Amino acid sequence: MSGSIALDCAQRNGRSYLARVRYDGLSRVSRPQRDGDAVAVVIAHLGPGIIGGDRYATGVRVEAGASLLVTGQMATPVFARAGASSTDARWQVAPGGTLIVRAEPLMLAAGARHDANAAIAVAGDGCAIVGDIVTVAPGALVRLRTNARIDGRLVARDACDLRANGDAIATLFAVCADGAQRAAMAAVLAPIVAAAPGVRGGLGATSGAIVVRATAAQVWAAQRLLAQCVAALRARVTRAEHAAA
Repeated sequence: MSGSIALDCAQRNGRSYLARVRYDGLSRVSRPQRDGDAVAVVIAHLGPGIIGGDRYATGVRVEAGASLLVTGQMATPVFARAGASSTDARWQVAPGGTLIVRAEPLMLAAGARHDANAAIAVAGDGCAIVGDIVTVAPGALVRLRTNARIDGRLVARDACDLRANGDAIATLFAVCADGAQRAAMAAVLAPIVAAAPGVRGGLGATSGAIVVRATAAQVWAAQRLLAQCVAALRARVTRAEHAAA
């Protein structure tokens, strides 16, 4: 089975709105809601979960000055079957735009194979905050591939193959060109990661991105950490936007 989602978020008269919404196959998008200065949508798919051989694609663009919050509907199981399943996400942010993605856990069952690919492309002073969680049962394999670029320049690349015994792995990318903004983001995130109960995590920085990677024996501990990090970064970005207005 397969599904795809395409969203364009634009801004008019100081208000963000969805200029384009398209989904097909088993993919679905909720009706947009206002969430502070942002438009918020929930993305999901029909059925009991992802099965080996399934293909899902998501393409999201945030136009200049717009703000979009994307969340998942629920934890999604990935079941074993002949062949690997895959999810491909393309996140694009124009100058002055803000994109925040807080995914729900992707939970691989024993023997499942899954490829999770993501590309984050930010232009100018845009900002993208993208978080994901995956759990891997014994005998399962997930291949994570994420590239982040600012104005076409590669600023972060994550490539890892994970086999585990049910551990949860959370990853957060915060991509923006402003060095002072990234330093402020790191200062906000460091104590949250250090104090998270039941989680082992760390924070790194590149010339254009802050990256958090954390593991936990329980998926909900990793999910709480990711939610706290996203909320803190969103508050920081919102304050910066209001100060600049």
